[in-house]
Amino acid sequence: MSSKIYIARDNELIDESPVFPPEKTGSEFPAFIRNSARAHRFAVTDIDYIAVDIGPGRLSATRSGVSFANALSFSLSRPIIPLSYFELVTYEIALKTSSPIIGVVESSNGMGYVSYSRDGLVTSTKYGNILDELSITTTTFDTYCLAGQFSSDLPRRLALPPHQIYSECIPGGHSMLHCSLRSVTEGHATTDPVQAITEPHGAPL
Repeated sequence: MSSKIYIARDNELIDESPVFPPEKTGSEFPAFIRNSARAHRFAVTDIDYIAVDIGPGRLSATRSGVSFANALSFSLSRPIIPLSYFELVTYEIALKTSSPIIGVVESSNGMGYVSYSRDGLVTSTKYGNILDELSITTTTFDTYCLAGQFSSDLPRRLALPPHQIYSECIPGGHSMLHCSLRSVTEGHATTDPVQAITEPHGAPL
């Protein structure tokens, strides 16, 4: 899994980086920000907020992104906006369907994170056996969409048709921007370091 940066100004995206492997975020992210600042005529110190996807997600990519965001927030003395992967992917998929959205990030041995979303908003997130959590979560409705990071075996076991499956969903820049603005409006920005959401029992996601 790779990471990237989006830059917005005046509520519009103005730049986005290529994808970088987690081991290169420490060098490539600062270089991209400096180059973007020169190209778009702003100073790095003009940055007002730093938003970051805190997961759940792949261990190395999530942790490297969160570490960089925390470091940038500290160095600039700017607030950080922690956004969950499920919040971002729910917004993205809700633009394509009116069905309830079940978010899944699969880890190992049948375990993982499961979120439930309705009307574009995440209402609950749990960690546990995925099939057990899905059997509980999906009892109240007839149809739903499955979105997130999971193996092809999961939708097959759930007997879901292709139009209800959004596998390996990577949130885009517009999702980051919209959810960031919403979080600022709701007062969710913080000056404290944020934590990456990774598997509770230590096995890599």
